[in-house]
Formats: sequence, structure tokens, C-alpha cells
Amino acid sequence: MKTKYLLIAVATMSLGFNQGIRADSKNIQCWGNNAAEQLNVPDGILPHKLDGELRDVHFGRGYTCILTSKAKVDCWGARTADSEFLMSLEQVKSFAIGVSEFEDQSFACASTGSKVLCSGMDSPTQEYSPDVILAVGGNDFACALDKAEVSCWGGRSLDLPTFKNPRKLIAGSDVICVLDDSGVNCIEDGRSDLRINQVPKLTEPSDMYMTIGYACAKEKEGLKCWGTPNEDGLPDIPTLPATKSATTFVSGEFHICGLSQNQVQCWGDNTFKQLDVPKLSNPKQIFSNYSGSQVCAIDDTGLVCWGADSAGQASLLAFDGISAGFGNTCIIVNGKSNCWGKASQSINDGSKAPRDLGKNGLYQIGLGSNFACGLNSRSGDLISCWGSNATVIKEASNNRLSEPFEKLPNISVGFAHVCYSTDSVRCFGANEYGQSTPPNNIRTNYENGIIASGGHHSCAIDSKLGVRCWGQNKFGQSEPPNNLKNPKSISSGFAHSCVLDAEGVKCWGRNLEGQTLVPPLKNPKTIQAGGYHTCAIDDDGVKCWGDNSFGQTEVPKSLSSHILFLTTGYLHSCAVVK
Repeated sequence: MKTKYLLIAVATMSLGFNQGIRADSKNIQCWGNNAAEQLNVPDGILPHKLDGELRDVHFGRGYTCILTSKAKVDCWGARTADSEFLMSLEQVKSFAIGVSEFEDQSFACASTGSKVLCSGMDSPTQEYSPDVILAVGGNDFACALDKAEVSCWGGRSLDLPTFKNPRKLIAGSDVICVLDDSGVNCIEDGRSDLRINQVPKLTEPSDMYMTIGYACAKEKEGLKCWGTPNEDGLPDIPTLPATKSATTFVSGEFHICGLSQNQVQCWGDNTFKQLDVPKLSNPKQIFSNYSGSQVCAIDDTGLVCWGADSAGQASLLAFDGISAGFGNTCIIVNGKSNCWGKASQSINDGSKAPRDLGKNGLYQIGLGSNFACGLNSRSGDLISCWGSNATVIKEASNNRLSEPFEKLPNISVGFAHVCYSTDSVRCFGANEYGQSTPPNNIRTNYENGIIASGGHHSCAIDSKLGVRCWGQNKFGQSEPPNNLKNPKSISSGFAHSCVLDAEGVKCWGRNLEGQTLVPPLKNPKTIQAGGYHTCAIDDDGVKCWGDNSFGQTEVPKSLSSHILFLTTGYLHSCAVVK
């Protein structure tokens, strides 16, 4: 599976799919014009099983990462430097993620065979074997167990004793525990008051687990925990159920789960519903860790995750993004575009699909009139366009992103032109209205939703000057209002644009169909401008207004209020739901 930024960018919209949330075909619901069958989500086009390739799962702050048998890490959820760092490594033998208890920040380290590389902290200089065991704690420190030796580096000073044949290692915010021939040994940095270093008497300990505030060990009689987690407002040590020695345990931030006889049971804190185990089919393995409030299990259907999901980090689903266009709808699956609708022939044809997007495939895609453009996954150094627009396709080859950038660029596609942003905004393609000639002094901050290409105009959020538009202005679509306050994201329709700012949603441009008359919205989170209609996600779900000649503003009553993403096409809309 590949997790990427996805920018939904067509002539009718350009807001990014910034969380990398994934979904299966049953989670897609579309409404509006279906003359080109763009609402008919086909079955059988999405992968949904792991096929035994999963090796490990770890959680960070707002994201989840897996390690596959191909020595690649894949992450989804919030886009962070740690997840990008792990995904960019060529060969990963093992990895671990830690989290600062108080700074709400993740740290990651990975073994690549002979080296251990870290994000958010210094990397060790010595060489390690491929069998090294990594443990990343909070507050910028990590440790490794390799060839019967324990070493640590980073921002914590731990006075390590000489261990007797150490074989397991775990880490917390300011403590590590080592299992050796003498039993369980826990070492704190001297500043902790959690007393995890006061290990009780254990009978034949065989494994260890760490949560925020306490540690546990699997022993002959089951599971035993110790520490003082009730200080600083942390939850008490959970009352452990009767467990058998055959039970497999995992521990998260404030919870523990056990797998025994194909049954999963969790206990401890349930703030994020990490104890609410979903229905599982013959679960074989479970995952959780100190850095997250999520749990995952492998069962007969693949990987199932639950718990904290504010950024989609517990939504392990099968595709990487969705984009509605002119009579078609496209998704990105494993770095490749897959489209349906009769208007998709020129962009879904395998002989015309992009062949030079690099080994990681697409991470952004935008749909124009009978063509599509995308950015290469993660490296972000290549724009490729394909389909039937010869001018756009030819000019795309001259728009390679060679300069360095701190965050991934965005791309937005209009009816027959394309714009993209790095530190500035550049465009190519049709230019009869000046839509491919942005002001040369625009400066952006790389944030999702800062660039929007409409039918024959474009807009961008300038980091200092606010919203700026250029191109066709027949309906005032290139004249943003002066009352915008701290605009967060922008989306352009065929002849109108809308902004989500500190006060809510504001639209301007063509209003013959009522697409700029914003109805009352309750805490709007996302704005999407379609051809001649507009949709938004607020606390109540999806609301649409404007042209309804094909039912594109009639949000289905069956649509869940739990919307992961919304995309508007020329005459139709689609939503991805949990």
C-alpha cells in the first residue's frame, strides 16, 4: 500500500486530500449527473488484502506505519516528517516510533541493515546488524539492542548497567526496560517519579510492555504491571483480566490488549475507543505501541485498525485518493490512476498512462478536460500529464521541479491549464485569458489548498498578501473580496471561487445558479467548488448549493455524517465516508 498526499484538482476544484486517508469502493458515494457513468463506482478495482506481506505496525502522533516483506515502510494519517522519513528509506529491516509525553511530538528510527537512521533526533554513528532491536523513547532519545549489547543516544542520559545476555528491549518517555538472564531490568534517567525502575518480583518473565506511566511483563502467571501512572492525571494501572500464558499482549499509550484463542480483548483507558474491539474474523496477530492510541489486528480480511482516528490513522483502506472531473472520476491505487466514466477513455488507457512517474508513483492527480496531470510520489520532482490535450502534455515535460523544497508541492488542473506551487506559483497550458500567467511575486507556504485552478482562471493564497486570482474575469471570478480573514484553503469552480477563512466560507464570481450564496454552515471544515455548484463539510456532514440540474446539490440522505473527504466534479460530487 502507498500513502501519499492527494490533491483533488480539476477544472472545478483544487483542495488537497491532505491526510492520506484511504478507503474502499464501498466507502465512495457519488451523486449528480451520470450521463457518462461517472457515478458508477466499479467493483473489483481495489486491492483489499495484505497477502501476507505485513511484517510490523507502529504508531506515531496522528499516523500509522507498516513494514512489508519488501523492506518498505508505508504510512497513512497525518503527514509528518517522521512518516515521510520512514517512507523515503530504500531498505528498512525494522523501525520504531516514540513520542514525547508532554510535547505531543513523535520520533522515529529505522534499521537499514548496517545503519540506524533517525528522524527528530541524532542518528548513531556505529554500525548495527540487520537483527538489531530498536526502542525509541520520548524526549528525543532511542536505544538499540544488538549482539547482546545495549546502546542509547539522544537527549536522555541513562546509566546503563552490564546486562546478562539481553534479548528484549522496550522504551518509554524517560525509561528503558531490558529482559536478560537475570529478569526484567528497568533504568530511568533520574528525573522520573514514575518508579518504573522498581520492578516487582516476577516468575519466569518472557516479554515486556510499556505504556505511559507504567510497565508490564508477561510471566508464568499471566501479566503483571507496575509504576505510578495515576500521577500527573494519567490513568490507573488497569485491572487485568484473568489471562493464560498463551495470550499475546500488546500495549499502547494507556491501554493493553491481549490475543488468545482467536479472541482480542483490550483494557485500560478508552478515551479514543481503543478498547472497542470490532468484529474480527479469526484474528492472528495484534499490534499497538507506546506512541499511539490505536490497535491493529490481522484477521482473514487483512489488517483491521481501531482507536484514535482524528487524522485517519486508524483507517487502513485500499486507495490513496479520489478526484471528480468532467464526466469521470479517478482514484489513485498503488501510485497509479484508475478512472471510470465514459470521459475516462483517454486518461485511463494503459498505453497512454504515465510511464515516467518514478518508482513511487503518483501522490497527486488533477483532472482537466480529457487529460490528467500528476506529481511523482514523495520525491515531487516530476510533473507528468497524459490524455488528449497535446499542448498541456508537451509543456508538462518542461516543468520539472528541480529546486529543493521543504514540503511537497501542490498541483491544480483547470479546463485546459495546469498550475503548481513550490515557493511560488507556476502555470502552463491554455493562456487565452491569462490563466497560465500568475503574478510573478506570489509566495506560498506549501499548505494544502493554497492553489486552485478553475475553468479559465486560477487563484492562490499568498503567504503575505492573501488571496490573489488571475485569468478570465467575466463574472468577477478573478476579483476576490477584500474582507477575507486569514484564508486557510481555496477552491475554484468553473467560473467561481470559494475560500475557507477564519469566519467561515466566502464565495465570489458567477452566481447565476446560486453557487456563491453560502447557506448557514456549522463549523465548516472543507470547501469544494464544482462546475456551477459548491459543497462543504461541516459538523452535520455535507451541504451543497448552486446548480442542481442533475441533482449535484441533493446530498443523499443515506450519506454518513462521518466524511473522510469530499470532491466536486463539473456536474457531480463524490464523498468518501467511514
